[in-house]
Amino acid sequence: MSPGIDSIRNDAVSPAPASTNISFLSAPGGAYARPVSFTAQLNGAPAGSVVVFDIAGKTAQGVTDGSRSATVTVTPVVSPGSYTAKATFRGSTGYASSSTTTQVHIGHDQAT
Repeated sequence: MSPGIDSIRNDAVSPAPASTNISFLSAPGGAYARPVSFTAQLNGAPAGSVVVFDIAGKTAQGVTDGSRSATVTVTPVVSPGSYTAKATFRGSTGYASSSTTTQVHIGHDQAT
């Protein structure tokens, strides 16, 4: 030991979670009360990760597949107009959270 040093402190430091990035691959507009699908790509997290989608106030969960994409189909029942679509990965052990938003347009149902 060096003079004056009685012990060496060895604190365990947890590694920072791996960064992740999520983006919409498809965020089409839709029509009132008509099903529409949304797909998000999650990079940096493993397959099987849960992605939460919030489209015009309608929430749905998707699970990433082998290509790290998750798809959900929702039926927006809102007045025609522009709305925010959000995809969120809430993080998991060893992986940081991430989210993204985009604008989508919900139009009139032309079939009625």
